[in-house]
Amino acid sequence: MKKVVLFLSVLFFSFAASAELFLVQNVSVSAMADSGVKAKEAALLQGAQQAFSDLLKKVALVQNSEDLPLLAPEDVANFVQDVVINEEQTTALKYTGSLNFRFNEKAVKTFLKGQNIPFLTQEPPRFVIVPIWQEGGQVYTLSSDNPLYDAVGQLNQSDRLFQFLVPATTVSEQALINPAVLTGADLSGLEPLLRSYPVDHVLWVFVERQGDIYRLQARAYPFDLGAGSRVDFMASAHAADQKLVASKLLEKMADELESGWRTLQMENQGNESTFEIRVPVANLTEWIQIRQKLNAINGIEKYTIQSVNRQQLVLLISSNQPRAQLARQFEQKDLFLMPDETGGWVLFSENVFKAPETVVQQL
Repeated sequence: MKKVVLFLSVLFFSFAASAELFLVQNVSVSAMADSGVKAKEAALLQGAQQAFSDLLKKVALVQNSEDLPLLAPEDVANFVQDVVINEEQTTALKYTGSLNFRFNEKAVKTFLKGQNIPFLTQEPPRFVIVPIWQEGGQVYTLSSDNPLYDAVGQLNQSDRLFQFLVPATTVSEQALINPAVLTGADLSGLEPLLRSYPVDHVLWVFVERQGDIYRLQARAYPFDLGAGSRVDFMASAHAADQKLVASKLLEKMADELESGWRTLQMENQGNESTFEIRVPVANLTEWIQIRQKLNAINGIEKYTIQSVNRQQLVLLISSNQPRAQLARQFEQKDLFLMPDETGGWVLFSENVFKAPETVVQQL
C-alpha cells in the first residue's frame, strides 16, 4: 500500500518541456474500479509502468528494445520521483488523465548497471535551428513566410532526446544569415547564436522545394556529434499546407539525427582504443592532403594502413579520447567522421565529401 501512496503525492502544476533524460511527459492513463479513488490509484500505477518502459527505450543503449526488462507496476513505483498531473477527470467508477513522470536518476542507473544494460551518460544536445526554405527562386529565413520557422515551434519535443529552439527575428540575428550560411559552406559565423541561447549547437536546416519534391539538408555546428551532425534526404508530399509538410520534414530530420547520435553513444560505450575507418580517395594527392591533416590531430595516438585499393584506404586509428571529442578535432581539420550503413566508420574530407544517395520518400 505504501507504493500506491507514493503516487498520490502528485504535483498539480505544469512546466515547460526540458531536455531532462529522466522525465517522461504526457502519458495518457485510463482505468475503472469500484470507486473513483481506486480507479485513480490503478491509473497512476498503469501510467508509471508505461512511462518507465518509455524511459528505458530512451536512455538504454540496446539494439532491440524487446531486450529491455518489463517490471510490474508495483516495482516501477520504487523509481518514481514525482508525478505531475497535466489534466484529469474522475467519475464514480473511472479515472482518465495526462501525466508527467519524473524518475530518480540514481535509482534507474543503479538498476540498469545491475542488469548489465549500458545507458546514456551524456546529456543529449540542444540546438538552435537556423531554418532556410528555398522555393521558386526565393529564399526565406527568419520570418513567418518560412514554413520551417513556424514548424519548429510546433514540433512535439516532449519525448525527444534532442531539444530545438528557433532564433528570434531580430535585426542582429538576421544579419548572421549571410550567403555562406545560406549554402551551408561556412557556419562559423553563427557562433554568436551559441552565446545567445542555452544550447550546445547551431543546426543549419535547408529545405529546397521543387513541386512536390523536397530536399532537406541539416548540419550541426560545431560538428562533433558523429552521425548526429548531418542529415540529407529527399521526400515527396502532395499536401497544400506547407507548414504541415515542414513539420513532417522536421520530425524525420529529428529522428535521423537522434538515431545517429545514439549510434555514436553506443560506440563510445565500448571504450575501444582502436577502430577502423574507410577513407575514400581518388588519387595519391588527395591521400597526401588527408594524411597531413591526420598528422596534425592531437587526439590520434597513431594510425596504420590496413589495406589499399583504387577507391579507398582502410586505416586503424588508435585514440584514448571519446569518439565525439575526436570527431570534433577531425572537423577542425575539415575532416568528417561518419558511420556507414554497416556500423563502421568513413572519413570524408571537405573537398571529397559526397552526400549519400538519397531516395525520394513519401511523407
